[in-house]
Amino acid sequence: MSNFKLSVDLLGLENVKKAYAIANNAIYFDDGSDYLTALYAICKLLNPQVNNDQIGSSFIDNE
Repeated sequence: MSNFKLSVDLLGLENVKKAYAIANNAIYFDDGSDYLTALYAICKLLNPQVNNDQIGSSFIDNE
């Protein structure tokens, strides 16, 4: 597994608001569907420069 540096842009909080909305709406609909799509969208929104194949490929330690 390859590790990559987590780089999240929180300076413009607009992406955080959008991530919250995605998560909230996935919970709201509670249709028994897999939340993977919503989690993937949140990861891309918060860290858009990450390669698609890196999302979920390794554990990110909260240092």
